Amino acid sequence: MSPVDENDPPWMRLPSGKRRYKLKIADLPETMELVVANRIYIKTDNLPSILVNQLKQLVAFQNPEFYKRQNMRLSTFLTPRVICCAEFLDGYLSLPRGCLEEVCCVMDEYGITVDIKDERTVGKKAKFKFYGSLNKEQQDASRKILKSEMGVLVAPSGSGKTILAIHAITKRKTNTLILVHRKPLMEQWRLQLAAFLGIDLKDIGQIGAGKDKANGVLDIAMIQSMERKGMVDDRIADYGFVVVDECHHVSAVSFKGKIVQYAGRLHRRHKSKMEVRIYDYVDAYIPVLRRMYQRRLKTYKAMGYEIIAPGG
Repeated sequence: MSPVDENDPPWMRLPSGKRRYKLKIADLPETMELVVANRIYIKTDNLPSILVNQLKQLVAFQNPEFYKRQNMRLSTFLTPRVICCAEFLDGYLSLPRGCLEEVCCVMDEYGITVDIKDERTVGKKAKFKFYGSLNKEQQDASRKILKSEMGVLVAPSGSGKTILAIHAITKRKTNTLILVHRKPLMEQWRLQLAAFLGIDLKDIGQIGAGKDKANGVLDIAMIQSMERKGMVDDRIADYGFVVVDECHHVSAVSFKGKIVQYAGRLHRRHKSKMEVRIYDYVDAYIPVLRRMYQRRLKTYKAMGYEIIAPGG
């Protein structure tokens, strides 16, 4: 079941503060197309706003950093209380791909038939041979990994997570990109790949750490090098299999996410609202603040704002 609209009265909530479930919504479509690509895309033209809000709440969660700062009596002005991973792009509601099952469950509750259109990149075929062996625990984990098209592997240090990932690469049989966030991890991956795949180091592409020599078959990249000035490197869409090492760092909220969160509140509909203006002040004589300001301007522009007076 799905939560009700955020504007419903408080007596409709449960004692815990969570929202009750509302099963009757008028003017629901009989079928709905879900486009699965880098994210899930849902056309919002014929969707009631209540249902759109419920889908958004599937990917919204409390920000622990907000409550940490609140308990320490620190300012929470730039720290969002709730983090929402939903976006609106060209008439589509965009959700993280990992919540596909939850989205289908919501649609099933309302009797909506889901038509899933798979637009994911299949990548290019690649053959790798695994020169190693897995112990019993690793074999069990490998079977579970290969059953799913995506997921997160959580295991203690020294349990062989890298070896399991390399084994999965050989089974997927497609070109692969490995994302890391530190240079030492990149070097570790290069050595492990060469050892367990029986290939030369020169056959492993590298993006980052001063190099940009991708081969499109098996590459390792620094996450920081795949996004420059708010733009994601288009090459990432060419791979059929992506491995993210230390993936728990991915969920960190950047300054861009904070701007989107707070500016998004200004976009709430109101009958008397004609336009939205944001006044962003900066001490341009301090270099670091000026650079941060220039980055914020790019985020505003990406959100569709017109920059009237960018300043110095």
